[in-house]
Amino acid sequence: MRGLFILICVSVALGAGVACASAEDDPLSPSAQSDTPSTDGGAQPLPKDARSEDAERPAPACSAAGWCATALPDGNLTLRDMWPLADHAFAIAESPTLGVKVLEWSADDSTWQYIDDDTQNEDGFGPQLGRIWAPNENEVYYGISPGFIYYGKRANPSATWSWERARLPDNSHHPAPGEDFVWAPIQTYPTLGVWGTGPDDVYAWHANTIFRRTHVEGQFVWVADHVADDTESPAPGYFDNVLIFGMGGSGKDDVWFVGARDFITWFSCSVVGRKTADGYRRVVDSVVSIFDPQVCLPRDGVLGLGRGWLTDVQSVGPGSVVGLWDRMTLVQIEAGDGGYTADLTPLAPPSVPNRNADPRFNSLWFQQDEAWLSGWGFVVHGGLGVPDGAERADFAISSVSLTGAPLDHPIYRVRGTSKDNIWAVGARYALHKTTP
Repeated sequence: MRGLFILICVSVALGAGVACASAEDDPLSPSAQSDTPSTDGGAQPLPKDARSEDAERPAPACSAAGWCATALPDGNLTLRDMWPLADHAFAIAESPTLGVKVLEWSADDSTWQYIDDDTQNEDGFGPQLGRIWAPNENEVYYGISPGFIYYGKRANPSATWSWERARLPDNSHHPAPGEDFVWAPIQTYPTLGVWGTGPDDVYAWHANTIFRRTHVEGQFVWVADHVADDTESPAPGYFDNVLIFGMGGSGKDDVWFVGARDFITWFSCSVVGRKTADGYRRVVDSVVSIFDPQVCLPRDGVLGLGRGWLTDVQSVGPGSVVGLWDRMTLVQIEAGDGGYTADLTPLAPPSVPNRNADPRFNSLWFQQDEAWLSGWGFVVHGGLGVPDGAERADFAISSVSLTGAPLDHPIYRVRGTSKDNIWAVGARYALHKTTP
């Protein structure tokens, strides 16, 4: 588990200050909802009689908002992340019987198929999953612990996939990166993944380092492009780390990363960085106070957001991004002539299917001035900004109820390419919306 996950507590914007969620019930925990994966999975769907009972259930109707269930090869899959294209989609999932699986959906047959070579289930891999990204229908990347990046390619959609992998080094100075617990029970978030501006401009991140896929001596290798190793340890025996959660941007000279500055045994403060033609610079940063761990101390020359993670960075346009802060607030950061600014949109907590479900948001996708967010059994959408006289933005519900009853499963990722091609995936479901 070294180098892939950080463990911290986060505040709940429900008037109660601070709370922690266990890995067993936290929708951000990669191992929640399933047992330890086995290594007996194959690259092809199981025979009909070997599938779970849920895989044989009749296809439910679409929801009132146009979310339709797509056919998964097995009913006990939990899809952790996905990347959509116009007529294809890729996802990384886990199963208590098959282990870690990579899937592709095609509009040709509207079904999901396994495409991995199953080496990701060998001893020494996983079980934690990183992020998945695809520049086109014939290339796909994904991450899996401890620090591996897989790259799959094929000549065309009818050809067989071939796979290669590389292990990224851990450049963090933390004695146990990814295992920095605060108070039990714990919560986790991946610090491994891939993103790019196109097939020839691909980045990967692991712990505190951003790598770039580079052609060296006739082959592609991952070369460190930026190491966030600027420490400000305020006392002996404590360690100060920047850990990266994701990347996004509008082009080669407008690349952003988000994460947190972590302080052993305490909390974390949000971090944002940007790469332009002039190189990398820190945009948001602060340091956890050793005297009051709920306080993030500002750093000179940068913005300070405060305590909590910043995840799911999405481009709003050149020089502007939006991210999900502490799972309850949207933050738009924009570059201007006078420097950088940050505008907050606090979100009202949505209703969840049962009292034990986490009411916070799991993921964010932003497109055409509208934010889409997912959580436990819900998808909501709305614009940036808080209405006059309100303390929080109350986004509209986009119903994912397929039978009239609430969908009592976590939705880990909402992502799309346009308003008529949006996906919401999670435990046992991959929902597709093709209507505005």
